[in-house]
Amino acid sequence: MKNSDQHHITTIKELWEKQEFQLSIPVIDLQHLWLIWLLLELDEVVSRGQPEEIDSKFQTISPELIIQLIIFLWKKTS
Repeated sequence: MKNSDQHHITTIKELWEKQEFQLSIPVIDLQHLWLIWLLLELDEVVSRGQPEEIDSKFQTISPELIIQLIIFLWKKTS
């Protein structure tokens, strides 16, 4: 496990306890956790400020973010 992975896990635990992300609906909670993880991954790269790395990570993460957004919006309208 990378150091950044451990940091992300710690950050997610802190956010989970302080915010009201948990809905006690396992599928939705898992989606929230995954979305937070993706955002932390992107934030980590952006904070280093290297344009090539940011572009590469964004290209890797953006399809997954879009999928999560579509799932979220689809459930809202269902």
